[in-house]
Amino acid sequence: MDIESEGKKLLDNHKKLYELLIKIPENREMIYIEEMEGSIKVGKPRFKNPKYQWIPSLLVDVRDHLQNIWNFFSKYSYWFDYTLIPLLNMDERRISKKSILFLLEEDVWCTDEIYGKYLIEETKDGTTISYSRRDRKMK
Repeated sequence: MDIESEGKKLLDNHKKLYELLIKIPENREMIYIEEMEGSIKVGKPRFKNPKYQWIPSLLVDVRDHLQNIWNFFSKYSYWFDYTLIPLLNMDERRISKKSILFLLEEDVWCTDEIYGKYLIEETKDGTTISYSRRDRKMK
């Protein structure tokens, strides 16, 4: 098989898996913990069940797909972007907070990529929810 047909097969499988994986967070029940930090009210989104219970066949499909991506880059890329390793590495999925599987399986507060506290500002006109990143308030 050549690079074009292997790449197309990989992308087709990627789209199929995307449609299944995007539903994981939507199907997980969330709770919101509100706390006061000094005079600031913050909300913390959390999954009600912190660990995602995989459908075994879906986890196998994702594992195989990640391995196929790895194989594709190993075979066809003269330069391998090593930032992909934690993203794709199946062995580190329970350790690496950069792993796709870690981000799907774990609760929000376990990750480095998602901000876990949101500023809640209530006014007479409504409620504004934002977060702070690099000393800037973001909506």
